[in-house]
Amino acid sequence: MIRFNGLKRKKTVRLSSPSKADSEKNRNPRRFASRNEAAAEENDSPPDITGLSNLYSPKADSTAHVRDVADVLCEMGKITADQLSRVRKIQAEKPDCEIAQIIKELKLADERRLSMAQASLYGFQFRHVEPQDVDREAFDKLEFSYAKSNRIVPIAIQGETLVVATSRPGDFFVVEDVKRQTHMEVEVVVCPDKAINKICDCLEKERFDYGLDNIISDMADVEVVKEQEDDLEDLEKMAGQSPVIKFVNYLISNAIREGASDIHIEPKDKSTRIRCRIDGVLFETTQSSLKMHPAIVSRIKIMANLDIAQRRLP
Repeated sequence: MIRFNGLKRKKTVRLSSPSKADSEKNRNPRRFASRNEAAAEENDSPPDITGLSNLYSPKADSTAHVRDVADVLCEMGKITADQLSRVRKIQAEKPDCEIAQIIKELKLADERRLSMAQASLYGFQFRHVEPQDVDREAFDKLEFSYAKSNRIVPIAIQGETLVVATSRPGDFFVVEDVKRQTHMEVEVVVCPDKAINKICDCLEKERFDYGLDNIISDMADVEVVKEQEDDLEDLEKMAGQSPVIKFVNYLISNAIREGASDIHIEPKDKSTRIRCRIDGVLFETTQSSLKMHPAIVSRIKIMANLDIAQRRLP
């Protein structure tokens, strides 16, 4: 109540009429709540980045291509673009087949050209290596079995660097393993796989050759005793001397290398004949002095843990 000059007036407060939205909210509160939730989700959604995603949008069927020997051969002009396409088609059909094998099967390039392409691909020098080019001191830096199985052979030593030839230049782990084994820096050259086989076969033969002429010459200096029962101790001593051991080791190693099934040690009138049976046929391999026959037989018996005093039985 407000009083003016003795008059009483009523204060009137006019309330605004409810808005349309409020009315709708009052009439249907659930519908209004669902609209608010939808608006909130719209506000929380990530911004539209269609424009950014269009900057790079790779195709679903696109595949990355790594440059290989087929590309190098094409660049060198050794195969045509059509031949390259044919190789790629077969490669897609046989993903587990090596690209070099596909090229060989199609007779598009020989092993020499493939090796040249591999050398160019990995940035190495191509070199055709013959067995006579191999330094034996360098070759002995690695175990023979390791070198042969991994297709990598040391061929030279240049200061503190070991030069190795390989037909698999992509085997970087093998190259690193060679560094670890030899404690030397490694220079890699690429050569055909046939050259690796030739080197291994030639040096394997030399590996079993202990200098037979020198061994036989040294055996002449061995003190010989008569094969009598009271000389068994001296006979055993003679069988344990280095030239006899080397000669017997040579006989066994050579027989293994030749694939012999048995070794025949036959005393004759003036010498002892050594023969090996290969594919059912006996071949004479070498001869030794007749006076060394007891020492050779005794050495084999010692290796077999047999009684050297027994004459009539092995």
